[in-house]
Formats: sequence, C-alpha cells, structure tokens
Amino acid sequence: EGRQPASTKVRVGDPTATPAADSLVLSIGDCTSGLRGQISDEAGHVVPFARVRVIDNFFSGPLVETDTDGGFMICAASGPVRLRAEADGYASVLVPATAAPERPLVTVRMTSAAAVAGTVVRDETGAPIAGVQVNLWPFDPTKPVGVGAAPVSTISDDAGKFVARGLAPGRYTINAWAADASARNVAPLELRAGEMKTGVVRRLETTVAVDARVVANGRPIAGAAVMLVTRDLDGSENSAHGAVSQSDGSVTLHGVFRGANEFRVKQYRVLALYFEAPH
Repeated sequence: EGRQPASTKVRVGDPTATPAADSLVLSIGDCTSGLRGQISDEAGHVVPFARVRVIDNFFSGPLVETDTDGGFMICAASGPVRLRAEADGYASVLVPATAAPERPLVTVRMTSAAAVAGTVVRDETGAPIAGVQVNLWPFDPTKPVGVGAAPVSTISDDAGKFVARGLAPGRYTINAWAADASARNVAPLELRAGEMKTGVVRRLETTVAVDARVVANGRPIAGAAVMLVTRDLDGSENSAHGAVSQSDGSVTLHGVFRGANEFRVKQYRVLALYFEAPH
C-alpha cells in the first residue's frame, strides 16, 4: 500500500527463463500516480470495506479496502487501467479508469449479487468430481471485454459441489477443468440480480495425460511451449493445457481430450512424430 505496483509474467516450468522463476526481483517505487474513488450501492448508500484492485488480467493486482465512507485511494501507473471491485453480498464489477498524478475520482455503483450452485460430474459415469475449477465468464456482446460484470471462479468440494458468488446480472458461459477431466464446450447461463440459481450440473469428459519429448536434429529442446489441439465437429479448436519442455526435452500435457490431436510447438514447426512403447 502506498507504493507504485510492479509485475512480471512467469513460466514457472521453463528451465531456460532468464531470470529464473525462483530468482525474480520486483521493484516497487514511490506512488507518483493513481486513483481515488467512492463505492456505493443502488440506493446510494456507501459500501465500506469493499475490496478494490488494479488488474493486469482478470484477477491480479494490488488490493485496497474502502474506508467507512466507501472511499479508497490506490496507486497505479499513469494511463488507462481497470479496477475490480468486490464486496460481500454485492456483484463483482470491472470498471475502466485512467490513473494520473492528480488522482482522478472514480465512482463505482454496486448491485445485489447473484449466485450459482451445482455439481460437477463425469460425463461417462455421472460420478462427482472433486477439485474442479469452475469459471463463470461474462458474455455480453454489447459491452467491451473487461467492462461491467467480472468473472468469478470457484473449486468443487469432495462431493463435486460448487458455489460461485458475487455474480452480476447478465449472461455467462461456464467452463470447468481438472487434471483428468475437462469440458469440451462452454455452457451458457443467464442470471437476474440477486438470484440464487441451484441445481446446475456441469458434465466433464475424462481426459488423459500425454508424455512427449521435443528434439531438433536429434538434440533435446528445453523451454519449448507445447500444446495438443483437437477439433470439435463444428471445426472449432479445443486446446489441452500447454506445458514447457525440460532440459532433456521432456514434457507432460494434462487435460488432453481423447481422439485425434495435433501437436503444436510455439516458434517451431513439427516435422515428424515418433511413438515409443510405454515404459
């Protein structure tokens, strides 16, 4: 708090990264620019102890809380930024703003939160799946991406149950994945303000893990970003979670859909595939 934020992107599995993922240095400077704001509800009442952050993507960024008058002050590099505001019982929102040395004022209006409760099961057996990440992404073609309703993520419990709170009214898509199961397609969902939608069932396909080795001219390639891609019947792509090859060229990809898959290696062209018998 009171410092200019700093950030960097890291591929923790990349043995060729410089600096290494365990040798990062982030320098936070003096707070030379930022924003001040006021958060209130639909009736105009201030919202104390709301959580506000400047985001580089949907979730990261420094966090401050509003005071008892609903006010906040936050540091940010000068220029366009996005704020994520959330509070218990209210819908999380994304707000565009512009940070500057004079701390421009931003007003945020929060609405009653909707929630979604359901179960994640295997498509083949109907058995519940624990530890699934369930993501609800706003889908409103009339608004720019990153403005208005904020995405919300949650994790299913040991019985496959999940509850996602803090959702704004509107349309969403639900995707979900775990290490050995994933949704091939997103599911649409529409919510009203303050609604508690229950009984949602998200069915996931069982996926597999694939071990591979990346070589060029017979030598292993370290730090290669590898992905397996399969296509749906409509021609759209579904991608496995990517991974980075290690010093011996080895890489393991989880969440791979059964069926025909295409290897892709960033900044490389795949010339041939050789299959080895499993050990």
